[in-house]
Amino acid sequence: MAENLALTYYSDVLCVWAHISQARVDEVAEQFADDVSIDYRFCSVFGDTAHKIGIGWAERGGYAGFGNHLREAVSEFGHIKLHPEIWQRSRPTSSTPAHI
Repeated sequence: MAENLALTYYSDVLCVWAHISQARVDEVAEQFADDVSIDYRFCSVFGDTAHKIGIGWAERGGYAGFGNHLREAVSEFGHIKLHPEIWQRSRPTSSTPAHI
């Protein structure tokens, strides 16, 4: 008898890479529902966006540069659509409240 495979999946609601990979995680959960259990966990990638983007991306265009980077990154993935003004008009200060 096969054992159930336990996976721990770390994610952050503001992380586009987590959003991209979610489709694959959903596939695993659907196709292997009897063989795999997934434990979803929060990983604070965007706990302080003013520091991560505002300061961390200051020399690469700040929030506008980060938004451009995200649009370019997701252009390879047909299942992802980003608002054209991502990180421009709306700038969440942290992803933590969404995970609480």
